[in-house]
Amino acid sequence: MNEHAILTTRLANAPYKIFDWDQEEPPLSHEKVIENHYTADEIIDEGISPNEYGRAKFISEALMIENSGVTRPPTSHEDDEPKFWRRKDLLIPGKSIQISSKITTVQLLNEEEPIEESDDDYEEDGFETMVNQDRCIYIGSILSETECSDLIDSTSRLGYEKIDKEYPKEYLNNERVLVKSKKLADIIWSRIVPFLKKSDIDGVKPYGFDNDGCWVPCGINEVLRFNKYSRGSFFKPHTDAQFVRNDNEKSIFTVLIYLSSFSSTTTFFQKVGEKIEDNNISFDFKQLACIDSKEGSVAIFNHNLYHAGEKMAYGSKYVVRSEIIFKRIDKDSIYSMDYRNSEEFKRVKKLIDDSYELERQGNLTQSTIKYVQAMDLSHSIQKKSNRKLSFIEENLPEEIFVHIFNYLTDEEVCKSVIPINSEINSIARYENMWEQRFSNKWGSNTLEKSILDRAISVKYGENYEPTNEEKIVFHSKENEIINLLQKDWYNAFSARSNMEKSFNAVLLDLGQHTYKYGLASNNTYWRSMTAVGEPNHPDFYLPSYGFDDVLTGDRFFNAQYHCGLKPFFNSKGVPKKKLFKIFLYQLYKEDLRVKLQEHPLLMAVPPHWDKEYLKKVEQVVFSLGIPAVHFVNSFKLLALYYQKPTSLILSATPYGSTCVPVVDCEVKTACMDMNVFNMYEKNRNMNKDMKYFEMTFWAKVSEFLKIAPCSPSQDQQEFNEFAQNVEPFEWIPHHMVSPANQRANISEFFYSHVWENVQKSITLIRNHQSLSNIEKELMLNNIVIVGGFSALTGFRERIKKDILEYLGNEYSPSFTFREHKVDYSVRKIGNKVSIVGQDMDVVGGARIVSNLSNFREICSYKQVDNKC
Repeated sequence: MNEHAILTTRLANAPYKIFDWDQEEPPLSHEKVIENHYTADEIIDEGISPNEYGRAKFISEALMIENSGVTRPPTSHEDDEPKFWRRKDLLIPGKSIQISSKITTVQLLNEEEPIEESDDDYEEDGFETMVNQDRCIYIGSILSETECSDLIDSTSRLGYEKIDKEYPKEYLNNERVLVKSKKLADIIWSRIVPFLKKSDIDGVKPYGFDNDGCWVPCGINEVLRFNKYSRGSFFKPHTDAQFVRNDNEKSIFTVLIYLSSFSSTTTFFQKVGEKIEDNNISFDFKQLACIDSKEGSVAIFNHNLYHAGEKMAYGSKYVVRSEIIFKRIDKDSIYSMDYRNSEEFKRVKKLIDDSYELERQGNLTQSTIKYVQAMDLSHSIQKKSNRKLSFIEENLPEEIFVHIFNYLTDEEVCKSVIPINSEINSIARYENMWEQRFSNKWGSNTLEKSILDRAISVKYGENYEPTNEEKIVFHSKENEIINLLQKDWYNAFSARSNMEKSFNAVLLDLGQHTYKYGLASNNTYWRSMTAVGEPNHPDFYLPSYGFDDVLTGDRFFNAQYHCGLKPFFNSKGVPKKKLFKIFLYQLYKEDLRVKLQEHPLLMAVPPHWDKEYLKKVEQVVFSLGIPAVHFVNSFKLLALYYQKPTSLILSATPYGSTCVPVVDCEVKTACMDMNVFNMYEKNRNMNKDMKYFEMTFWAKVSEFLKIAPCSPSQDQQEFNEFAQNVEPFEWIPHHMVSPANQRANISEFFYSHVWENVQKSITLIRNHQSLSNIEKELMLNNIVIVGGFSALTGFRERIKKDILEYLGNEYSPSFTFREHKVDYSVRKIGNKVSIVGQDMDVVGGARIVSNLSNFREICSYKQVDNKC
């Protein structure tokens, strides 16, 4: 038996058939129902409507977001109010209530009537005040009369069966049908969600073992128990079993839907005493609340709240029971304790094992006694949080505890303080303290080591010794954005610390000319040339490499004059499989000095790579033993880095320009326009003698190109004057020179291609029917301009002027340009230095994604072959 599920419902051992309504179609009528409700036939055949499901999903996610560390726009105080007047709170945790002081003793396993006794302390007034610990919500109507009737008719056709093989008739004597239907469960969930408050789920945890962390609702259990109570039927006081899907998905609340109005009530109790005999067990209760339910209503309450179905005086009662399942969203950040060796766990497990064995032998009385004892003990584990506080806990204010914790290390607080008990746990998770710790460790102004533990030679053949590690203080834009996106600071701190230790991603922005890379745990990055080649000269020498090797990046750059350049990308801009595999190997082993098996890869990809390309690239990644990979569109990362979620992004590079609209950081490829223009080939056709100039060509391009303030068609005279004032450009002193007119014409030729691309994209956005007017307005009012050529002399002024004229008075765009300045953490001749700023915007966006607490969940993982 799964140790985490030893207290799940006894349904698992039931010998009865579970009808799968999502697969089998019972013979139901096709009567339509008004008011947007569904017949049982529609539930089975059609499932939930997209509109209703979307509404429920939105509200459910909104509830989950509050506890998941994801930010959302500020909302009004109405968020914590019931959605409709039909909701009634019968029991609220932490609220003082008045209850009857009468004690009712119930013999669970014999037919005696309950015995009422008086509590002498309250004999005068008959009432007492207590602080309630339970939650019970009553919602007046979630199913229509016709829907209830349809469900009763359809389950009656399936056939209700007695459950006397599971429980003694003195304890429970109803009939049941088990139905599995995710469609029906989704509909019930969609009807319940609008009535829930944020306070209903704040801080709730499953009962039993391994329940630390933050739990949020994710749906209704799709196995539904339809119960029928006839005249004389009852269900004595009991608690409900928990549903456990896995370690991180467990139920917390019972959902009890009433399909008919009936003559008996549902009563809720507080247990105040117990007595166990050989063949009987008796509990003493005080009544907390009761429900005179009506058709279509629902009660929602915590599993460990005692409740009873009173004996039916006449007629029939039909109810459906399910559970609200919760998901633990901070499983990677909680301190996990090995509860399997605890005495409590061993006691509970033995009681459950004994119960199942006695049931198998047919001894239902003793089986039920063991089962009730196990449930009671398991519930008490959760309720230990209600113990009496110690003198220190009760009298010292939280601020004193927090001040004390500030003298402890992060590890000491996590491992020694938080596990003590729930009260200390709550104080030790104090948001401001963990926000400060987060800021101290990953603040906007950060200290970063700058040099890798190796040297890169600038001149072939020279050897440089690594220098001592140096550090500088600089501003990290990525940390600033990551901090803005966090909310649950303890969870964020723990998740990020854990990822740095065991899931520290390699970040890669693979460009046509250079690739930028780094680790998610670092604040700065490195740049190397995207070049691949093989040795072809007898004087070739590079330590650890020979003539049979392929060299990539810095290795090729150091030996470029003794190597032949190989084409790295195919005609569609995708790296060739074999060369890409070698490139990744050397990136991990040489560039970063990390192990392939220990670091996932987060790779920025261009917008034209489709799913087929990504699948092939993923196979190459996994073939190297890299454990996980996540591909992100580079323009999505740019939108995240510049904090322009809905915008028009223009990337201008020597290989062409791309205009990409994004909405909520998602790329709209239907409105995207690319314009391929190879600056290198254009210039090479004019200057034949560039054979030995390929690797350093791009460093000169930004100096060579100068953009005129206008085109010849706009003002010929102004353009001519500009061209006359441009000086000839020396690519190689006294050897290769571009005259002034050539320089001006090539620059204008390049700019015209970029501008043509921008015009096409703006026209596509304006005319695209799938975009709303608000989205169009946000895009064209937020323009981001990046790429190596965005810093060309005169480019920014010209592109800004042309866009404003082209848009007219309809829009008032703001412009965000890529940084001019490159911040090197240390400038050391001959050493590889880390960089922040300028063209590190894409890899910076990748670092933001890799440091959010959901990064593990969005990665793709290598499938493990379990074949023997």
